[in-house]
Amino acid sequence: MAVPLPNCAVSTNDAQLFQFSTGIQHLAESRRFKAWFLDQFGVLHDGKKPYPGAISTLEKLAKSGANMVVISNSSRRASVTHEKMRSEMILGLLRLEGPASI
Repeated sequence: MAVPLPNCAVSTNDAQLFQFSTGIQHLAESRRFKAWFLDQFGVLHDGKKPYPGAISTLEKLAKSGANMVVISNSSRRASVTHEKMRSEMILGLLRLEGPASI
């Protein structure tokens, strides 16, 4: 479903700029994207358990060689977040790099 654009000076050549989706699993299967930025709370889990399909989608992304970056604005320490993701079996699918992964 294309979203109508406001009047602007830039032509879009009638290209569809936005696509609405109820999930990312079908996009993961398409292998269309090489990098994924995923918010942890509200995307991967509800604060208590992973959303249905979250683990299998991450597995598909990992198998396709996609780079995944999990972002969060949580006030918790990274170690607490990592332990939560480890207990939810999410962490094993990710390669941790950079200062935030410590």
